[in-house]
Amino acid sequence: MALTADRFESGEHYGEYYHPVTDEPLKIRRKFSYKALPTIRKFHKERAEIRAIIGPVGSGKTAAVSVEIGYRIPMMYWNRFGLNKTRWIILRNTYPMLIDSTQRTFFEWFPPILYGKYNKVEKFYSLSYTTLDFNGKSVRIEVEIMFRSCDRPEEVDKFRGYEITGYYVDEADEVNDDIKKVLKQRIGRYPSMNEWAVALRRKNMRLRNKSLKYIGEVMERNPKRYQTAFGIETSNPPSTESSIYWSFAWQTYVPGPKPEKAPLNGHVGFWQPERENEHNLRPGYYDRMAEAYYYAKDWIDRYIKGKPGIRLKGKAVYNNFSRQIHEAKANLIWGGDTLYRGWDNTGLHPACVIVQMPVPGQIQVLKEFWTERENIVTFAKRIVANCNKLFINAVYVDFADPAGWNQHSQKDGSLTSNSLLMEEECGIILEKSEQNFSARVNVVDNLMRMLVQGGEPALLVDPDCIGTINGFMGGYYYPRVASIPGEEVYSELPVKNKYSDVHDALQYVIIKLIGNFSTYSNQPSKGTDRPFDPLIAT
Repeated sequence: MALTADRFESGEHYGEYYHPVTDEPLKIRRKFSYKALPTIRKFHKERAEIRAIIGPVGSGKTAAVSVEIGYRIPMMYWNRFGLNKTRWIILRNTYPMLIDSTQRTFFEWFPPILYGKYNKVEKFYSLSYTTLDFNGKSVRIEVEIMFRSCDRPEEVDKFRGYEITGYYVDEADEVNDDIKKVLKQRIGRYPSMNEWAVALRRKNMRLRNKSLKYIGEVMERNPKRYQTAFGIETSNPPSTESSIYWSFAWQTYVPGPKPEKAPLNGHVGFWQPERENEHNLRPGYYDRMAEAYYYAKDWIDRYIKGKPGIRLKGKAVYNNFSRQIHEAKANLIWGGDTLYRGWDNTGLHPACVIVQMPVPGQIQVLKEFWTERENIVTFAKRIVANCNKLFINAVYVDFADPAGWNQHSQKDGSLTSNSLLMEEECGIILEKSEQNFSARVNVVDNLMRMLVQGGEPALLVDPDCIGTINGFMGGYYYPRVASIPGEEVYSELPVKNKYSDVHDALQYVIIKLIGNFSTYSNQPSKGTDRPFDPLIAT
């Protein structure tokens, strides 16, 4: 056998092979090879302790992990450390799916009749083979695999006693988080520390006479070099509300809203694009599947196109936003010119958006601020303090909701307004923006159809402005108020939530900057009927 980070080949194999549990024939190739897909190649090279692959059906996830567990990591252990054995748990939520899907794929790559013994009672696979290491020397590799199922959180205790090198959870979105937490506590326990020390003394001259404690300290200081623990999770695209969606730092493009929680430490994920593995499937595989599910757009989006499940509660306010186009690829840099702030300064959940115009006609959204419950003076003072740190000596022009000038009484009986308080307490002099909601929405939506000189989109959003981006993607929506045969009826105004606060602030500033010298605000958004645009069309 031979393997690099992205290629694996074996010799000739002949004969009929059957699943040791179901007795179904396995599709063993007489000569089989493995070449990683572009996204999965990145997965193989990643050193994070917990890794994930998300992709549509038929995207090669389980095959990739089979090679990772059965060959790549065991060979890496031998070549780097002189260790020739690893131990794994392969888990799926139900036993039938474990046997019929996950285990079947693993046995197609490493059939027990060729590579070892499978105990049907214990569901234990002792996999072993002789191969050549990087120095051309013969080595015997041993891989122990325990196939397990667990679809109930109360079964978590049965995993507490395992001592394993790593785990693989297939369809991880269907497995309870408590089970995965326990598995993360059990990895890195095999081989034992004594076995590591013996192997490293033999492999590394500088460690030959060192104590167990010293070797342990060296390994602890260099966790990416001496990787002792592995967690692997794969899944079809989860819903945006699933923990797996935000738990991982995604290294490839995710065709959905930005996760609003920080990823867990040491968790790195890879999201496969649509049809990446199509050349390895039978012709028309995805087309026939799309025809069969023509009536279920959400299913097609998720399991064929690889998009996360987005639970839209109504109709998105905007038609023209594309995250691939309008989200900047890197953090936007302030150019030193005048900055413009839009304020939603009414109520107890104010918002502020800061933008710049680096070239005529282009709006770049640099920062967003929102709070759930805070009076306007405290909020505005916090924004001023942040701006003084982020944009030193900047000059600001501020626009706000006209309702911010509505007067209300104070404790002493005098009248004031939020806009007046911001001026008196914070030194922020506001200009009234546009009250007309339709005009504000149309100017923003039509702006997203345009290009400026140089071919850049007329609206560009910093990737850290998560509320702005996710609002564009459906968090800012018109609620459904009625459903009649053949028609859905939606409210004329969007639901009030954190996305509406941020987008109100954005509209207040954009309509004053763009609407004053364009006719956008008088034109209803055309949505998907927009004219041909080479950027949008890509």
